[in-house]
Amino acid sequence: QGMTVLMDSFHGSAGPEVFRALESLGVRVTAVNLVPDGRFPSGSPNPTSHGKMDPVLRLAAELRPGAVIGIDGDGDRIVFGDHRGILNAGFSALPMLEADPVLKTLGAGKPALYDPKVNPIALREWKKAGAEPVLFRNGHSQIKEYMERIGAPFAAEESGHYYHRLEHKGITMSAENTLVTVLLFLKSIKEDPLLMDRLRTMQDSVYTSGEINYQFENDGARDGALAWVTEYLSKNDAVLTAANRDGIDLQGIQVNKGAVCGPGEIKLDKNWYSGYIRTATNEKGVLRLFFSAEDRTTGVDLLTTIEEELKETWKGKQVE
Repeated sequence: QGMTVLMDSFHGSAGPEVFRALESLGVRVTAVNLVPDGRFPSGSPNPTSHGKMDPVLRLAAELRPGAVIGIDGDGDRIVFGDHRGILNAGFSALPMLEADPVLKTLGAGKPALYDPKVNPIALREWKKAGAEPVLFRNGHSQIKEYMERIGAPFAAEESGHYYHRLEHKGITMSAENTLVTVLLFLKSIKEDPLLMDRLRTMQDSVYTSGEINYQFENDGARDGALAWVTEYLSKNDAVLTAANRDGIDLQGIQVNKGAVCGPGEIKLDKNWYSGYIRTATNEKGVLRLFFSAEDRTTGVDLLTTIEEELKETWKGKQVE
């Protein structure tokens, strides 16, 4: 009641549903690109794409809403922020964990799944909120099945997908639900007016590269580049992980140096960095990289070395 929200739904089908639900609860919503249009006149309806939220953030600088929300075409990919910018999913998940009634009912220490790109600083905060972070691969159906298997009430992917344990009339399921995700986030920042400032401070204290994609002449060149990157990181004492605690393939390689995110422990040393490297499944010759680091200098120095080698030796070209 009384909150102000600026929402861009990119002409997708989920926008009107969320708009009506929030207004019925007393939220004052300023909606952008609300009317569904399968031609998507504002471009690809993906709020996580580079620069996609920039127009609505410029409007937010004028309106100063309590929250900015971006929702993709079918409502399963969501970003949150305010006039200062968009939060990474790991940080956006924290308000949901703090407000989640299922997690409160189950008690502290219940597993919450995260993908290899979620920032270790965010994971440390998850643990403070009563969740036990558990590494898992990307993939909607795989995440929901694993949530059921280990009894996890929550999961988040850095791509903006959030999963909840939903209970209704004796039926329990693990699923994505746009309204549940949005309402949990808003409930938490409504109850704690300083929470958004805290989230922004945490995110601004670390470096995040975003996903960086390099295309090579063929899959052979890509695989050679991947082998060089992993060897370079190993020689610099990074720990490379290809499977989670249950031996499930991560569909790529998680990288940690000075960042221990194991069961029961989140420990970060000075100049830590973490990341995720994988080959594209739907594009020939593409290598995807994502890194987080304690500070900008650590992250930029690492990426500069890697990118120079990818360009000069392996003739890679950066692509969207």
